[in-house]
Amino acid sequence: MVCGVCGRRMDAHWVRGRTGYRCRHGRGGGTRRPKDPVPYISVREDHLLELLPGLLAT
Repeated sequence: MVCGVCGRRMDAHWVRGRTGYRCRHGRGGGTRRPKDPVPYISVREDHLLELLPGLLAT
């Protein structure tokens, strides 16, 4: 998974017993953050899996 805002690889994490992916746009790393980003992007894995067949069909 790659973040659409900053292009960094998204981290896997657990929230309320569910797997998800997040990007905090370079917080704590050596990569410069975008000038005016949203604080972070997070998406649940089960939502991604529902969309996957449609993305692979194109």
